[in-house]
Amino acid sequence: MSIKCHLYWCALSSKTAEEKKKKWLACVDHIQNFHENCSHPPITRDKQWLLPGTDVNVKVVDLLTKTMFVNDVQKMSHHGQTSGVEAYHSIVNHFVPKMYTFSYKGMCSRVRLAAMHYNENAGRGQKVTNEGVSCYSIAYPKYKNGGYSLKKVMVEATYGYVNDCFSEAVKLAQNPKKHRTDVIRVEDPPFLTAALSKPDKESVIAEHCARFCDNYM
Repeated sequence: MSIKCHLYWCALSSKTAEEKKKKWLACVDHIQNFHENCSHPPITRDKQWLLPGTDVNVKVVDLLTKTMFVNDVQKMSHHGQTSGVEAYHSIVNHFVPKMYTFSYKGMCSRVRLAAMHYNENAGRGQKVTNEGVSCYSIAYPKYKNGGYSLKKVMVEATYGYVNDCFSEAVKLAQNPKKHRTDVIRVEDPPFLTAALSKPDKESVIAEHCARFCDNYM
């Protein structure tokens, strides 16, 4: 877990590829309790370090310093990670569950609702107590086999876009259809199989029977 956190830190705290490489290679000394090249304050808590020269240490160092892996570290983005995209996809799955079938217009409407919900709540702040203390929660994912993850407790989500949608729907309903020039008419696209040629049923049956007879002979 410490190595994973160090990997993220190298990406987010560096601007150039050389800086990412330098910080990443400092991890090799850090895991052996050598901190001359580290930029962190003195470590006061007890930790288990890898002993230099042991088989475990040699294998870990070999993995961390592989040329291909170090080159990948230098290419990591320092602007941000994919967590925002993953969060948006999670919201889309909530509005458009994959176990149900929707029409094309229903699909478009639900995806747009998911986008509006994400845009309104993506920048939520962390929840604080009356004393001004930040709130956290502890989660126990199954893949960690009893391990835990500390998560920030965010403020409650808001749904202001719902009122905007209702207001727009009422406005459109009050106007006659012939005056709705600003409403885009969306037509369902053809199925993907529409561009393919469909064979004649009798020809398919004849071909199947002929193939069966040839295999039988």
